[in-house]
Amino acid sequence: MSARIVVVGGDESSRERYLGELRSAGYEADSRPAVTEYDSSVSLYFVTGGFDGRAG
Repeated sequence: MSARIVVVGGDESSRERYLGELRSAGYEADSRPAVTEYDSSVSLYFVTGGFDGRAG
């Protein structure tokens, strides 16, 4: 099983930069501007900055 990482917060270009590095290292990764609900399939939420975890 591979670790699933979600990059959250910050601006889109920052998230994309981290995604590229994580994927090139072999991790399954995607990004979101914020976390709106818990996802049990995510191993790690990588917060890049400017994070607001409140929904809506």
